[in-house]
Amino acid sequence: MEVLLLGSEGLPEGAVLSLKWGDMKRQAPVSQVGQNFRFNDSAAHPMQMKVEVLTPMAPSQSVPIDPAQDVFEVAFDSRMKVRLQHRPAKESQRQVVDIKSASDGKGLPAERLHLAQQAASYLEEHDLVKTFQEILHGLIVTKPDDPHLYVEAHLAKAKKMAKGGTARMLCSAGETDRGAASPDGTELYKAKRRRSSVREHMRANQRKAVGCSKVEALLLTLEAASNNLELVLHLVPETLRESISHPQFVQLCEEEFQKLDKEQRGELTSDDLLDVIVELSRSQKESISQVQCRKFAEMFDTDQDGLINV
Repeated sequence: MEVLLLGSEGLPEGAVLSLKWGDMKRQAPVSQVGQNFRFNDSAAHPMQMKVEVLTPMAPSQSVPIDPAQDVFEVAFDSRMKVRLQHRPAKESQRQVVDIKSASDGKGLPAERLHLAQQAASYLEEHDLVKTFQEILHGLIVTKPDDPHLYVEAHLAKAKKMAKGGTARMLCSAGETDRGAASPDGTELYKAKRRRSSVREHMRANQRKAVGCSKVEALLLTLEAASNNLELVLHLVPETLRESISHPQFVQLCEEEFQKLDKEQRGELTSDDLLDVIVELSRSQKESISQVQCRKFAEMFDTDQDGLINV
């Protein structure tokens, strides 16, 4: 059954309508005319619906959640306070992409498959798949005015949680082992060596961009993204994947293509992409060579004919 809110009269501002039907309760602000309240049972069920109007006794409070402090207190005024505790709820968390299955690399050459598996191990070791999945979901849902500030705040909290988890693991190890040698210690040492080699491989790729021009750094970044597209695509939220394939987005891409195709040929050469490289790299036109333009174009030239078309 579905109950629709058609309107209200005489209720105070900020009032909330609460409907209870059987063991299910639904709530929404009375100002949301058109709001529907859905219940599992049908209207034929022989029971009465409990209808309540809830009014706020104090202004709402916006409280930041500190991952390192599970218990916190909210004061509405000098008399009204509540104490709350947050804790993980695995059963209600969004499903995290299985990065290992994503790195199976069907049809990938052996070299790229090895790189994909190394990247998957690195992402899984540091729980980065879940972290960036949550960041993308949060950006899409909240649409903050400053997305960079949102990402920084989320990463700061994730870092705090990771440090807290590490500290708890060390305490637990100290209580159970007290420094005694064990077979697990050897395995832990091996695991650390493996993680170190993966990190060194990632750093080696990053060092390639050090000392490069802005254009070369851009090309290196795009090349790395292109080589790992099969792996990264699995991490993108479904809503974002749908927006990329949405007709409105496709139309926008075609319009941008037409702006670059100044001679209306229906295709772009590497020279036509010069303005795009300038915008992405923040470089001067004079500092960009034809070789760099061709290298940039090759990343989007799917049939390798030297031209890009829609």
